[in-house]
Amino acid sequence: MTDPQTIQEPQIIIGEEAIRKRPYMYIGGRASDGDGIINLICSLLQDCIEACQSNQLFFSVKVAQENRFCLIIEGHDNMNGFLELFQLDLQDTIPDKYIPKVLTVISDQLQVISGQQIILSKGESMPALYESSSHESPLERVVIQFHIDPTIIPVAEIDYQVLSEKLCQRAILYKGLQILLTDTRQKYVNQNYYHFPEGIAYLYERVLKLIPGKAEIEIHYEGKIQDTYYQIILVYRTDWDPSPYFLHFYNDRDNSDGSQVKEAIEDALVAACKRYVKKNKISNHKIQKKKLDNGLILICNMQNHISSLAEYSKQLESRLIYQQVHSIMYPLISSYFIANPEKTQDFLYRFDQTSITHKLFSK
Repeated sequence: MTDPQTIQEPQIIIGEEAIRKRPYMYIGGRASDGDGIINLICSLLQDCIEACQSNQLFFSVKVAQENRFCLIIEGHDNMNGFLELFQLDLQDTIPDKYIPKVLTVISDQLQVISGQQIILSKGESMPALYESSSHESPLERVVIQFHIDPTIIPVAEIDYQVLSEKLCQRAILYKGLQILLTDTRQKYVNQNYYHFPEGIAYLYERVLKLIPGKAEIEIHYEGKIQDTYYQIILVYRTDWDPSPYFLHFYNDRDNSDGSQVKEAIEDALVAACKRYVKKNKISNHKIQKKKLDNGLILICNMQNHISSLAEYSKQLESRLIYQQVHSIMYPLISSYFIANPEKTQDFLYRFDQTSITHKLFSK
């Protein structure tokens, strides 16, 4: 066991060879299914949105026979920033923007076309999976066609429904986004189109149909502070005490604990309640944060174009988010209370120390 002749030095694999040996470390998923390719497609979309710093884009995703894929991107904005990601050396890639370069490694056939110009070509030319346009379009167009190298990723057969659900989620989170998904692998073509100009308000309408309780207080916000875009829906069901429901997204990531966001909104609500009680000289109400959860619905969407997971984690934990969300929600809630005194009195009833209900539950 200690014979130096039997001990081998560990091999250090870097660059493109590392991608070929361990592709799932870069694209996610498992070797037994096609989830890694689904992650790859969704990451390409995300990289394009962040590189262009715009969600006013049209994505057409096509899945064809023999695991051939085509992604067509159209938009008014300049897409040079996205195209440059395909040209970077692996060691020079921007943190968390390595997927375009990974695609060039794991594909045995690849074409990247901008307008009528071929930006990148690898392997044999592929039959066109898209309709070329002879007339000039006001939209800038990028076409990415690729076939996954089976010697690197043997299983590239993807589940249409899984891909469809993930693309649907992105269309909800990015209001300007339009996505057309087409699958021609079967006898009959599968196709879905996703566009949700109302954003997460679509999720809110679905949530109201699925969970009990009638919405009594509704406060909606949409806007941008510095580099962060927020879409927040705060709702209370005050007819009884149903369980709380909280859904929070940061960019394309589901972060349902959303501690900074939830804490900021609840603190803003407590502060607004105290202000209302003090201003209206209501002496028998004791505002307690622990009584706010029942009946609460919070659906939040945050988008911030950042360049690395480390920055993402730092940003997510930052008190800056707390301060921004608190500064948004406190005046909104205070204004709502002033404009809707009857609903506010019903809401504040949970803090009434003289009520029979309070006496029963405080024992």
